[in-house]
Amino acid sequence: MADRPCDLPAEMLLWIFDNIQTTTANGLTHRRESDLASSALVCKLWNEVATECLWRELPSALCLLRLLGEMTYEEPDGWVSFSVPLA
Repeated sequence: MADRPCDLPAEMLLWIFDNIQTTTANGLTHRRESDLASSALVCKLWNEVATECLWRELPSALCLLRLLGEMTYEEPDGWVSFSVPLA
């Protein structure tokens, strides 16, 4: 058995992090991203496992698209274009 939380096996952490969720008043459950983000700050192993869980399921592709650079929306077609600011 692990003496410290950082000594837990990655497989056990993965199971725990996959099951971090909360139940709302109407009985629905959803993931607690803030808890996973906090868990990622504990140690290197927790960071690796929690980060994997955080990126496994995204609410939309917008999270990934924001990594590409500044985003502008062009109307009326609703197209998204990316621009990188010049230094």
